[in-house]
Amino acid sequence: MLNLAEAILDTIRFLVAARGCRWIVFDLISLAVASTRGEREEQALSYLSGRLSLLAKELDFGLLLVSHVNDYNQTRGSRMIGKNCHIRIDLTRDITAIDDRLRRTIVSTFSKNRPAHQTGPGGNLLFDTTTCTLTEDFGDELETASPVYREFVNISA
Repeated sequence: MLNLAEAILDTIRFLVAARGCRWIVFDLISLAVASTRGEREEQALSYLSGRLSLLAKELDFGLLLVSHVNDYNQTRGSRMIGKNCHIRIDLTRDITAIDDRLRRTIVSTFSKNRPAHQTGPGGNLLFDTTTCTLTEDFGDELETASPVYREFVNISA
């Protein structure tokens, strides 16, 4: 498992240092260690998430890491994924809503925010089933967007 983690880290290092990538999207970290189970999975995810955090700091690039959560809202496989991150944005939606628009609305919540120290509602996104795209959804008024979200996207209140 260590060889796989090192290969992932080497690939990301190459993309950033040699190819000039400023943003890396890693979707889904648990798939990188899918062949491991139990304690080995937790160790592998803890190691990989810690090394990714250090690498992002060392090479000064943005890392968007996707991880699922368990029934207790903790990152699945290893809690270190959530502990190593600087900003955690939780995305939820009501997949059982009767109303189609509500069912397609993704609610974002900043549950961790080291740089800005503000947490809370982050705004909504609306999924378009025709184009498979997301658009910002402020509801009827821009003022309904949370202060955390306005700060995040530099919208003055």
